[in-house]
Amino acid sequence: MLSVFYQVLIQPIDVRLRKKGIKNITFIPHHKIHLIPLHALHNSGCYVIGDYTVNYSPSFSILNLCTQSKKHEAKFDQILIIANPDNSLAYAEVEARQISSLFKESRILTQDADPFTVLSSIGDYHCIHFSCHGSFREDSTLKVGLRLAATQNHTGFLSLNQIVSEAKLPIGSTVVLSCCDSIRTVLQETDEFIGLPNAFLIARASNVIGSLWSIDDLSTTLLMMQFYEKIKQGETHEAALRQAQIWLLSITRKDLFTWISENQSFLDPTLKVYLQRLLHAIPSDDVHPFQSPFYWAAFCSIGQ
Repeated sequence: MLSVFYQVLIQPIDVRLRKKGIKNITFIPHHKIHLIPLHALHNSGCYVIGDYTVNYSPSFSILNLCTQSKKHEAKFDQILIIANPDNSLAYAEVEARQISSLFKESRILTQDADPFTVLSSIGDYHCIHFSCHGSFREDSTLKVGLRLAATQNHTGFLSLNQIVSEAKLPIGSTVVLSCCDSIRTVLQETDEFIGLPNAFLIARASNVIGSLWSIDDLSTTLLMMQFYEKIKQGETHEAALRQAQIWLLSITRKDLFTWISENQSFLDPTLKVYLQRLLHAIPSDDVHPFQSPFYWAAFCSIGQ
């Protein structure tokens, strides 16, 4: 199916893009096309991200808003991580520990990450990373949000409407939604898309990273580690995501063993155990365990 969409959507413009030397594409998908990972379309196994750095925007107006926020882009040396707030995600806190080690200043909220605490904290950080459950309903924006820690007085559900009305992010900040279905959007009668990306961009973020479907815990942890390492090396968000996705889909069993060996001192002990169990179950060194788009293509860069 992804190859069919490539022939319809990409092939007609590919020659012109190459002639003009264009390497960066921003897609503003119409209607149900926003559910398709356009960066994962391929021609005989050659994916779009092999040739282009891909970014998305829900609309021209949101893209313009992000462009203005980008002019005030915050420094990328602080991070607030919301990890496993309802205590149901096996890899979330491992992911959080790995990511926090890359930053000069970091704070991890786990089972204390209720909506009030999160909303009162996010204004102090340049990057906000959510590793939790997302909630999505096609028929109602009221059911779109993030499942955080519950309290005696609150269910723990942080709704899209709350984010729009109460979240105050530093201008030009980055939000990473390492959650299932986190960038799926509700189509309004006006053809406008409403979802978590819009909410955080309206709250002054310039870029949101999130997923189109239910994601695998282990592959997501590896992808996020690579993404943040590339960011710290100076790459843009969309370029860092592209490089992380190419790394994940290309890596073999043998490469992973080498990578674990080279990063012994950096890797969380729990993550090393998970990885070694996975690798010992793979029969051949040449197997690419995360090659399927299921493992890497869900994540998109939205904004500017």
